[in-house]
Amino acid sequence: MSKLVVVLDPGHTQNYNKGAAVDYYEGNMTLDLAQRLKAELKKYGAEVYLTRTSGAQNPSLDARGKLAITKGATLFLSLHSDASSSASTSWVTVIRSLKRPNSVALGRKLASTVAGLMSTKLSGYSGASGGVWTRKYPGYSTLDYYGVIRAAVASGNVQDAFLIEHGFHTNPNDCAFLDSSARRAELAAAEAKVIAEHYGLTASDPTAGLPSYKLGSVSHGDAERVVALAKDMGVPCMGSFTVGPISGGDAARLQALAQEIGVACSKV
Repeated sequence: MSKLVVVLDPGHTQNYNKGAAVDYYEGNMTLDLAQRLKAELKKYGAEVYLTRTSGAQNPSLDARGKLAITKGATLFLSLHSDASSSASTSWVTVIRSLKRPNSVALGRKLASTVAGLMSTKLSGYSGASGGVWTRKYPGYSTLDYYGVIRAAVASGNVQDAFLIEHGFHTNPNDCAFLDSSARRAELAAAEAKVIAEHYGLTASDPTAGLPSYKLGSVSHGDAERVVALAKDMGVPCMGSFTVGPISGGDAARLQALAQEIGVACSKV
């Protein structure tokens, strides 16, 4: 397919919806998760936009959904955590548009992936299937309840539109998971992988186009230092002391070492 365009919606705004953890707010978590998910999706070559990029921003629901249309997005994803009057309630819900029945497969995969990471179950809402749920606006049989979804699917270019409830921030275990930056990084990587696989994307090689560097005659005593530096940079050091491919920052480190041990360092 042509480049995948994705609009991510970090739900709510700064310091909104306090959770069971002392420093948790849904609006803060969703922005951090969206930023991480954007970075992960870009590794697969996706073009990604956020409906808000700072904590203080709070676009209307209509504006959030319509950004998917103006950017020509295929996928709209609104990120949230759920709430309940019972602290024991815990499950993952992926809400799809009533107007996008073909979104079920992707929705179920996202739901099962998130639930697996969070060690919880799939949605317990009445009518949910495989973690995927639809909600109708009262009095209408084909109108989506959630304004962001309604706005996103007002145009045919948005193929899939979801709102993901990442567990319940009123549940201590769910909230502790979401409050961890390391766990949010895991969520972002896992969700990006599911999305990439669904749309047939593969991760780009981060070293593509980067140069390698060849050192002059390295003495036996200095060889270990060169090999150790290459290992630290995570790149091979071939028998002729060709190191790379490496970025500009690592190239500067290699050139500094070459100067220190008195050998030439040239780009190849």
